[in-house]
Amino acid sequence: MHRGVLLAQYRTSSRTDDKTGLHSADWWHQIAERTLDRARIDNVSLAVLMIDLDLFKKINDTYGHPAGDDVLRVVAHAIESEVRHDDAAGRWGGEEFIVLLPGVDGRELGAIAERIRRRIHVLVIPITTDHGPTSVTDLTVSIGGALWPSAGLSTVDDMVLAADSNLYTAKDEGRNRVKLPDGLDLRAADDHSEPHTRPAEQP
Repeated sequence: MHRGVLLAQYRTSSRTDDKTGLHSADWWHQIAERTLDRARIDNVSLAVLMIDLDLFKKINDTYGHPAGDDVLRVVAHAIESEVRHDDAAGRWGGEEFIVLLPGVDGRELGAIAERIRRRIHVLVIPITTDHGPTSVTDLTVSIGGALWPSAGLSTVDDMVLAADSNLYTAKDEGRNRVKLPDGLDLRAADDHSEPHTRPAEQP
């Protein structure tokens, strides 16, 4: 029995990022591979969002790494609160997050990305520093998206690379924005394409 409990704990730890509670990068990739296989069979779309906290190093340098970990945790909860129950959110590494969204079209993808961006921007995150309590506010993220099926995208890695490329385009264009694949009109997105299905997490 004891060995069974340890094995279950190991599986959980290997699938979960310890700082944020989101899927680990490896486990997210496995989920994405299976989901893409199902999408091919069911002939449904699949999207990926890459989300990067802008200027996160400044938070660590100003307030310390424990405060930075608090920010990562609250941002992770905010991302989860703005996606659907069947979507898969993970921590890709550092201050970068990734979300898998089955069955969305371009308009829905843009709306979800914009909701995440706006939600993170209004967060007020209490932290403790050497000089006492304070709050981190005015966070921004840059977000890149990829949508399958699309020319040049045949694998999960293709989708991740495309979303990552769009993310860095968003950063190059000034940060705090969403960059979707060419041909998708972000201006057509609104906040009503998909209702919230998770309660908002409290910092």
